[in-house]
Amino acid sequence: AAAQRTSDRALEARATAAIGEIYRSLWIPQRALDHFERAIALFAEGGSSADVSRCASEMGLLHFRRGDPTSALKCLEEALSVSVRAGLGTLEAEATGRIGSVHAAQGDHTQARAHYER
Repeated sequence: AAAQRTSDRALEARATAAIGEIYRSLWIPQRALDHFERAIALFAEGGSSADVSRCASEMGLLHFRRGDPTSALKCLEEALSVSVRAGLGTLEAEATGRIGSVHAAQGDHTQARAHYER
């Protein structure tokens, strides 16, 4: 609220993502997803590719844990795309590994292996 009142979008984005992390840790996934989605929009406004990638990856993991592999892959592919464009190797590796895990859980071992070997 303070960040909104002062128009500090970066602070608002960080606070929104932090609230998403709290909801994730309490396993209130829809609230977490809502906050991560809002944080992505705010981080994108500020040009913070790393934070966009992190939030999209967290959303992918939440969808995966909720049993929605299609949404998980969509979010993780977005995280991967942002990471590759911005040259964020560590986040690229994280997203790639998570994509591999989703494919492995679905029984698509060929795709899983392709992502794990990247």
